[in-house]
This record gives sequence, C-alpha cells and structure tokens, in this order.
Amino acid sequence: MRLSPEGTAEWDEELTSRVIGHLASRMNALTTALPTTDDHLTITVPLVLT
Repeated sequence: MRLSPEGTAEWDEELTSRVIGHLASRMNALTTALPTTDDHLTITVPLVLT
C-alpha cells in the first residue's frame, strides 16, 4: 500500500481513540486519555522503579 503525499492525511478520531485506549490499558494508566488545550491526548501512567 502506498501512503498519500505529505499533507494529505486526514484525522481519524475513532482510530486514534482506540489506539490511545489500548496503550493506556497496556501501560496501566491512572486515567483515561484527556485532551489538552492544543488538541493532543494525554494519559497518566505510574512510574515504576525497579
């Protein structure tokens, strides 16, 4: 499959939400993904020191 030319990608909110949710789950996130003021999503994960 070929990628579209640079600058033509479209936002897929559903896919992004599922990916962030999966990462949050795998990383034992303390909260669900939260939007920031600049339209990014953040998750808070515990810091595990070994």
